[in-house]
Formats: sequence, structure tokens, C-alpha cells
Amino acid sequence: MTTQEAKRIVGNQSLTCLRNMVIALQLCPRLNTHDDNARLEAAQIVLKNSKPRRHVTP
Repeated sequence: MTTQEAKRIVGNQSLTCLRNMVIALQLCPRLNTHDDNARLEAAQIVLKNSKPRRHVTP
């Protein structure tokens, strides 16, 4: 799965929402559907390829 496909699957979600989604989908993987597994994989790819934010102090 490419980064573009992953972004299309998860939509325009913030990184915090994606982190929470990954945690929730990893809690009990036996209950996940194929769509849930695709969302989990896509969210992990987007998080892995996101640029870290740098906090600038004034």
C-alpha cells in the first residue's frame, strides 16, 4: 500500500486521531473486519511517513 492509498483510506484525520485509531484497532484484533484491518494498516503507514512537528520557542 502506498502513502497516497493510505491517505485516501483514512481520510483527512489529524495525527492524534490516527494514533487513537491505531490503539483502538489493536486492542482486540480478532474482532476487526477486513475493512478495519485495512484502516489499521493505512493509519500506521500515514503515521510512519508523517513529518514530526517541531516546537519553536519564542
